[in-house]
Amino acid sequence: MTSVTDEGIAPRRKSSLLELDERTKKRNAAEKRFEIYGMIAVGVGVVALIALLSSIIYNGSGSFRQTFINLKMELPADRLDRAGNRDPVEMAKTTTFGYVPVLAQALVDQINDLGIETEGVSPRDIQGLISQEAPAQLRNRVLATNPDGTLVEPDLLGSTIEISVLANGRVDG
Repeated sequence: MTSVTDEGIAPRRKSSLLELDERTKKRNAAEKRFEIYGMIAVGVGVVALIALLSSIIYNGSGSFRQTFINLKMELPADRLDRAGNRDPVEMAKTTTFGYVPVLAQALVDQINDLGIETEGVSPRDIQGLISQEAPAQLRNRVLATNPDGTLVEPDLLGSTIEISVLANGRVDG
């Protein structure tokens, strides 16, 4: 057998837990760097999350608003009150569909008055800018009655009014 001597081996030092040797100092520095890297990573994650949430809120905020189209229009008495006596019961016989061409014509007229080029766009496409609720909204305004059954605005027919109607959902979105 061969005998091994202590000549090639570094002598073991007795160390204390209270004294920092060179190796412990390196480990502590590496731990501190790791801690800083972790804090930086968490900070970057928080900033990215804030950017993502703010983008979602900004882009989605339009969903909480509605677009209205302001129209100045004449209400033809001969089309909306065929009997001509301003009786709400008889005027109610004109259904919501009877108000559609009145609104569509008002929109076409307003677009033409503003000088907007509509070449290649049909009146039906222009009518599509208005919500399907708009004729009912106009009809409700015309047929609004007092508790005694008389019209709230009896002189509305045959006059020019301004009305704000909802835009179609595709326009609004």
